[in-house]
Amino acid sequence: MTQTFEERRAIERQVIQRVITDALADPTLYLSAEEAAPTRDEKVLLDEIFSVDEARLYYHRNGEPTAYGWVFFVLGNSGWDVICDYTTTLEPLLAGANALADTLEG
Repeated sequence: MTQTFEERRAIERQVIQRVITDALADPTLYLSAEEAAPTRDEKVLLDEIFSVDEARLYYHRNGEPTAYGWVFFVLGNSGWDVICDYTTTLEPLLAGANALADTLEG
C-alpha cells in the first residue's frame, strides 16, 4: 500500500514528538535544532525540524551551549524510520521513540 504525504508526515510527527516529549520530561534538558539556541519550546523545535529534509536535534544540560548528544532525523522516507542516527549517550532517552517507531513500522 502506498503512503500519502500526509500519512508519512503524521508518522514522522509522532516519532519526533515522542523524542522531544521524552527529552523534555527531564527539567534539566534543553534542545536545539541545528544552530538555534537551546530551548524547551516544543513548537519551535518541531517547526525547525519540519522546515528541512534533514535535521539534528542537540541535547544540552541546563541550557549549556555545548551539546552532549544528538539525534539525526531524515524526513521523507517511510515515516517510522525518521530517526536515522544518534549518539549512544541518548539510548535510554530514545527507548520510547524507538519502540513507537517499531510499532508504526508494522
